[in-house]
Amino acid sequence: MLRFLLSICLGSSLVVAELYKFSDTYIDRINAEAGTWTAGRNFPANLTETYLRSHLIADEKYFTQFEQPPPSERKIFDPTWYSGTLPERFDAREHWSKCRSIGFVPDIGACFQPQVYAAVAAFTDRRCIQSDGQHQEVLSTEYVAACCKMCRYETNTSCSHGSVYRTWQFLHKRGAVTGGQYGEHTGCQPASIPPCSHHGSSPALVKCETVPRPQLKCHTRCTNEDYERNFFKDKHRTTLAYWVDDKEDAIKKELMTFGPTSATFVLYDDFYNYKKGVYRHSSTAKSEMYYHSGKLIGWGTENGTPYWLVINTWGPNWGDRGTFKIIRGKFECDIEYLVAAGKSKY
Repeated sequence: MLRFLLSICLGSSLVVAELYKFSDTYIDRINAEAGTWTAGRNFPANLTETYLRSHLIADEKYFTQFEQPPPSERKIFDPTWYSGTLPERFDAREHWSKCRSIGFVPDIGACFQPQVYAAVAAFTDRRCIQSDGQHQEVLSTEYVAACCKMCRYETNTSCSHGSVYRTWQFLHKRGAVTGGQYGEHTGCQPASIPPCSHHGSSPALVKCETVPRPQLKCHTRCTNEDYERNFFKDKHRTTLAYWVDDKEDAIKKELMTFGPTSATFVLYDDFYNYKKGVYRHSSTAKSEMYYHSGKLIGWGTENGTPYWLVINTWGPNWGDRGTFKIIRGKFECDIEYLVAAGKSKY
């Protein structure tokens, strides 16, 4: 009987804890402390831990499996890095305005691989930048998600969270083919997974919780029968994969020289409620025991607070039109420590 009562109490505590992340009380508490940023509602108050762990973030058991960057894989100097005076503000969307892909905000939908979206999107941008806007083709996230088993924690599940650095290694060793967004019918392997609404932000779309997790197949051919280029000739690789030096100026030079990178950081439970401003986790925020990835595209200063500018993978209706700013130069959520990239080769 005692054991039964304890289980009820524990269960009740869990329900309260799950709802508190998205409660008005928590949002008000964040805003009372934050100072540099504003919290608001991005998700419904009744979102559950089950939904989070199955649709947005990985199970916390994978937290300890994340690879920490060894010194041998960190690029501490590059002779081709930008050598001029670094500007106070930089936005890759403006600097390389020819490359339309830089500003695209993805929604991971029912395929939960933010590390793949972040790395493949950054590689797409870098190809375009290196070609001075001639290569506008979008690279296929679905090809990488389907074929890169080492990129994910659950090797038998094609749409599964995993390692952003291993994704860059795959782009170096195996590469990626082209593939447009869902419904575009462009490229070698265009997206086959329709978008869905994570949290009611897109009423016209089907709810993600009603969509089974896709089981993608790894194809070594172009699934777009109208695409004229051969699959193997359509492969695009990086010359290498690396962690960028964690010094602030090194990251800036990397961005200005080659373009966007992936940016990985420890996720805290107040981050779900980010709306605008320069994020730093609040004193009462709890770690979700999860590393999340986005695409780093710039930096600047807002009301005296330095920031990095990042495109998230939760769609354009989350946060500040799909982007967020996070405090720069303080290793907030380990972000400077976990910037990864690869040089484009085409």
